[in-house]
Amino acid sequence: MKKGVIRFIALVLAILMLVGIVSTIFTAHAASMPDEVYGYGAGLNKKEVEDTAKLLGIRDLNITQVPIKGIDTSKYLGIQSTDDEMISSVYVKKNNNKNITVEVTTPLSIQKVTSIQYSNAAITAGLENVDIKVAAITAVTGESALAGVYKVFEQSGIAIDRQKTKVANKEIEVVNKVSDEHKGKKGFSKDKLNKVVVDVKQKLLEEKKSGKDLSNEKIKNIVENSVKNGDLNQIINNVNIENLTLYFKDFINIDNLNINVVQEQLNNLVKNIPNIANKELDNAKKFLNTEEGKNFLNNVKDNLTKENLKKIADGVKNALDSEQFENALNSVKDNLNTKKLTEMIDGVKKNISNDGVGFLSRVLNGIGNFFKSLVNSLKSLF
Repeated sequence: MKKGVIRFIALVLAILMLVGIVSTIFTAHAASMPDEVYGYGAGLNKKEVEDTAKLLGIRDLNITQVPIKGIDTSKYLGIQSTDDEMISSVYVKKNNNKNITVEVTTPLSIQKVTSIQYSNAAITAGLENVDIKVAAITAVTGESALAGVYKVFEQSGIAIDRQKTKVANKEIEVVNKVSDEHKGKKGFSKDKLNKVVVDVKQKLLEEKKSGKDLSNEKIKNIVENSVKNGDLNQIINNVNIENLTLYFKDFINIDNLNINVVQEQLNNLVKNIPNIANKELDNAKKFLNTEEGKNFLNNVKDNLTKENLKKIADGVKNALDSEQFENALNSVKDNLNTKKLTEMIDGVKKNISNDGVGFLSRVLNGIGNFFKSLVNSLKSLF
């Protein structure tokens, strides 16, 4: 009798445990992210958390807040970081479609990961239905913000596929490595390379959707054709092609890859690429008019040497990733004195054709505002 009671109790406990496990599983799948989440870098103090929120356009801090810690970059990106290094932050807001939109509101201070790269990584990681804003009050790589996006989803009970995040992170690593190798070369820009990445993804998805075999050789051929069509075939070398091919092999072989959703997201990204540089230009101008932007310029002034100014120009070029910016900034780096800076800016502005007034005019105004601020502040140093 005693054994029977024990068995009965054990059976009841087992059933309860099973019910609990099943309930947990269903809860995780049924969970939904809050409408708005603020993921802030753990390296920020209270005032900096509030200042960063303003840069992200958060008007009311009474929303879900999640600290992005050093351990999170290790967990999601495989990068070792301390809490103090976590500065870049994110504002994630649900939208009513499958698409991902990413806006870097402080492009001058996010110096390693571009808007297109954030978008590509989020799409590869399988995220959908959100608008993402990224900001930092000081110059940083921007990697903690990416970890923050993943953490926001996972803490909301939405499963994050580690295989997908691993592939997404590899994409950023490969693109940045190729970009760093060819930075400054005539005809190359990170903008062009990012477009090649999107183009290859689209072609691979079409091939997979139609049931065609995707051997290493086939993937390599697609990469080579996209590089050629992107006018980078004279710059991208065989080693780059091999590294890109290995990455794209991982991408197209992701388990449970939702081809239709990813295609829709990539098509939306392609449509918005021309607007991204415009938006980041406006954001750069707005940032320089904020207290944080003025602090950014003061920090530039306090730490200015010729070498540092070259590094800053490189950082700005990567952050504001467009061909128009690249040409102007290369000119700036080669002519580091106030007279030539001013002549370059004013001279190019005077020679804008009527057709170039739109986007290019705003590009030059953005450059003018930024570098003339430096010129006016730093005349005594040259």
